[in-house]
Amino acid sequence: MVGTEMLAAAAVSQVARKIGEIIGAAQGEVTLCCSFSDDLESIKDTLVYLEDLLKNAERNSFGSERANLRHWLAQIKSLAFDIEDMVDDYYSSKEQFEGSSSYAQKGSLFCSLSNPVISKVSMVHKMKSKRELLQTRQHLPNQYHFISHINSVVDFDEKQTTSYRNSDITLFGRDRDLENLMDMIMQKSVSEISIISIVGPMGLGKTSLAQLVFNDARTKAFSFRIWVHVSMGNVSLEKIGRDIVSQTTERIEGNMQLQSIKNDVQTILNKYSCLIVLDSLWGKDEEVNELKQMLLTGIQTESKIVVTTHSYKVAELVSTVPPYKLSALSEDDCLNIFSQRAMAGRGDPLFREYGEEIVRRCGGTPLVANFLGSVVNAQRQRREIWKAAKDKEMWKLEEDYPEDKISPLFPSFKIIYYNMPHELRLCFVYCSIFPKGSVIDKKKLIQQWIALDMIESRHGTLPLDVTAEKYIDELKAIYFLQVIETHQLKQLRYLDASTLSITTLPPQFSSFNKLQALDLSETELMELPSFLSNLKGLNYLNLQGCQKLQELKSLDLLHDLHYLNLSCCPEVRSFPESIENLTKLRFLNLSRCSKLPTLPNRLLQSFASLCSLVDLNLSGFEFQMLPEIFGNICSLQYLNLSECSKLEELPQSFGQLAYLKALNLSSCPDLKILGSFECLTSLQFLNLSNCTSLEYLPLCLKKLQNLDVSGCQDGIVQSCSSSSGSSPSHQFSEQAEQVRLSIVISEIIPEAPVIGDLKGKKKLASASGLDVVPEVVTKLNETEDTPLIPGRPFSLSSSHSSSFASSSRAPLAYVSSSDVSKNNNLVPNGEITGISNTLDNFTHNSNI
Repeated sequence: MVGTEMLAAAAVSQVARKIGEIIGAAQGEVTLCCSFSDDLESIKDTLVYLEDLLKNAERNSFGSERANLRHWLAQIKSLAFDIEDMVDDYYSSKEQFEGSSSYAQKGSLFCSLSNPVISKVSMVHKMKSKRELLQTRQHLPNQYHFISHINSVVDFDEKQTTSYRNSDITLFGRDRDLENLMDMIMQKSVSEISIISIVGPMGLGKTSLAQLVFNDARTKAFSFRIWVHVSMGNVSLEKIGRDIVSQTTERIEGNMQLQSIKNDVQTILNKYSCLIVLDSLWGKDEEVNELKQMLLTGIQTESKIVVTTHSYKVAELVSTVPPYKLSALSEDDCLNIFSQRAMAGRGDPLFREYGEEIVRRCGGTPLVANFLGSVVNAQRQRREIWKAAKDKEMWKLEEDYPEDKISPLFPSFKIIYYNMPHELRLCFVYCSIFPKGSVIDKKKLIQQWIALDMIESRHGTLPLDVTAEKYIDELKAIYFLQVIETHQLKQLRYLDASTLSITTLPPQFSSFNKLQALDLSETELMELPSFLSNLKGLNYLNLQGCQKLQELKSLDLLHDLHYLNLSCCPEVRSFPESIENLTKLRFLNLSRCSKLPTLPNRLLQSFASLCSLVDLNLSGFEFQMLPEIFGNICSLQYLNLSECSKLEELPQSFGQLAYLKALNLSSCPDLKILGSFECLTSLQFLNLSNCTSLEYLPLCLKKLQNLDVSGCQDGIVQSCSSSSGSSPSHQFSEQAEQVRLSIVISEIIPEAPVIGDLKGKKKLASASGLDVVPEVVTKLNETEDTPLIPGRPFSLSSSHSSSFASSSRAPLAYVSSSDVSKNNNLVPNGEITGISNTLDNFTHNSNI
């Protein structure tokens, strides 16, 4: 319940300091009213008195019966700030007047309210009024009989500040933590004593976990098990030492000095194997260091010390091994804690209505789950109680119920808060102006603290911003401020999570709004989360080889997507038909999705809306034909339809793909008709290998450089060889630089002038299975040192020979200037690089 009304002491301290600084200057300057200095002195004295009074007042202002006390605190704070504003206004007008450079400016200011003389007169009267009001407020506690609340001794129950576990309450979600700690504790020491810190925010169950460790049957191997509760903020070496010694068989005298107690502690640690738990350790650095020195024996020992602390700084100081950071519980574990404490099962109607929303408030903190459960348990049949547990501020809930009815939530936080220095407390409470869950920019926060005069340089030696940094470090160390790790990742542009064994994406991904490239290939994802649509700037998404991926949610909402690879995802069963929204998509690979044998006609038609699509891979699908509208993908340059085993013909509109450079139709055994190819004026690479039903070759492909018709029927080449002169086939063959033909046409080679017309293009790479080498073929290799020998295969390049099928009847000829990639990849490497450049360096492998 630390709100703005709880700043009174810090505010009064700050204003008293400022008044003290100006009294000397004011006495020398203000001569219009001799009582002004007296007013300042009186205000300062009153503020100093109130400062001491308010320290106790704030500590005792909790509880509904003390609303008057809180109201008085708010009044004092407001009045103190009014006085500060008056002083600031006066000095602002004074500096403005003295800074004027001309008589005209000073004359103008002299006649205005900014005249320091007028300001002095005004300030004298205002200050007198504030002094009288302050004195009136000073006596209110006596007048309204709540001075006893102020002067009462504050003694928070130390047992309430820790999560002591009742024997009938089951601890949820800490099995793995228990085993991890037991492994550390039972490990044989190779050096001096091990000090293991369990660290985390208040309420995570550090003490409860330490009790599990303490009571574990395996710890009975120690000679002594010793539990010491350390009063937070008060590290007394004498008390800790006495508690340790008293729980052994050794005797301790009542009048022993501290050094003797230290010696006894080290003797015990050297003589016996001890498990010592120091619960709730928190104190000054020098106190923690002294405690550590008392516990370190300097020799090898089997003793182990477990420390619980909410301060990471303390954990680092005292530990001899890396601190064990305790994480928040899962929502399911918090739900179990809440339902057990509320004594309400999940079948309860009110539980079904409010339970999950209440548990979300816990934030993985078991103390909060236990508190809210106890609130509901107080009157669990009343709907308004459940609604209050869901909506009402937690400090208000604690005020509304007596402590004997609920498990208190705030005692531990109060102790920490009231052990802060006033200036640190003021800076912390200022953070309450930010909405819950806000990410606070550290630099801006420091600037605001300094601008509001909340930072006091210690002894005048440190710059204000350095002091402010130290304040932030102190608040972080006790988890009153927490670093949001993901905020640095908001600038992330490229994330490679490929091959990781992840089944889901963490929700933090949704905040990576500047992410442009995401590689999730070969992961174990089962579905894409809906929050992926938040990545509005995503250009590259690689899901290749995600063997378990089934659902493709939100893909159609990634409107800036340029590259999408879904190849080799055998469990994908459907594809979003609204892909037409991806108007910027340039590369799409859907090959080898075995559970997606065909694509709906509507989806195929939607491809026509992809006005930027350059590279499309539909290899392995079982559609019989493509829709006529397919020819409207006017930007398409690279198309792979290989292994479409049921594809019979291409649409007539196919000839409209004027920019198509590479077409892979290999291993389409039912393909008979290619359709209209006359307008494919840009086609350079054509793979028709193993199209065993193909009836004829396209004509007039003047730019064709690479052709593969291996495995086709004889009539394909015969049709090319039947024409001569200026026939279309003749024009086609003159352009070809790379041709691969099938052995089945070996008998007709002597009568095939089309082969002879390749003269001057490229030299023959290999041939076999011929009884006689035709003269037209021999002339292609006139410049090569290796002769052609009938009946024997030959190779001019090991790289070429590796690409041939191992068969007794090898291909007749393979003419190449560069290797053709394996696995039906028709486009040479250089062309692939070109594709990559057009995709803004997102495309790593554009295999069509």
